[in-house]
Amino acid sequence: MIGGSWTHLLARELVRPLLGTGVTPNHLTTLRLLSGLAACGCFALGSSAGMVWGGVIWLVSALLDRADGELARIGNMMSEAGHRYDYYTDILVNTAFFVAIGVGVVFFGLYLLLVRKISERRNWARIVYLVLVLIGLPFVILSDIAELKGSLLSGSVNVILLILQLAGTALLFTSSSNRWFRSRS
Repeated sequence: MIGGSWTHLLARELVRPLLGTGVTPNHLTTLRLLSGLAACGCFALGSSAGMVWGGVIWLVSALLDRADGELARIGNMMSEAGHRYDYYTDILVNTAFFVAIGVGVVFFGLYLLLVRKISERRNWARIVYLVLVLIGLPFVILSDIAELKGSLLSGSVNVILLILQLAGTALLFTSSSNRWFRSRS
């Protein structure tokens, strides 16, 4: 028996019902690839919700990474091609993980920089912020619609947060805000 860690034992028990069903280790590797890339997409957002969802999806992806090997071993489905597929999937997903975290940190840092520059009455910062909000708006709306379908409470909270963000963005462009930006001290 290879791998005695708790994750190996858990994966072994989870894949046991898959024996004889036609599900192969490569199917699980493909799910690991898709879930790993989805987690990376969440991490790249740089938001707290993105980090939470990315973390949850990453744990599923990591479990699937264990599960494919366990299914191959206990189902006697090991192959050189399957091993290579798993190996290159791991390299791709793990590399994407670090890139996504870096992108997320950059986006979060950009957000903090824009907030600071807006507080210093830099007009360009509010314009850049508006452009970024508008670029991201279709993605946020699609995400909120999907979230509403899955959970009314969570989706409603996301919609309320979106409305507050849009209201706050709109306040940056009122006539009193325009006067405030022009009166740099």
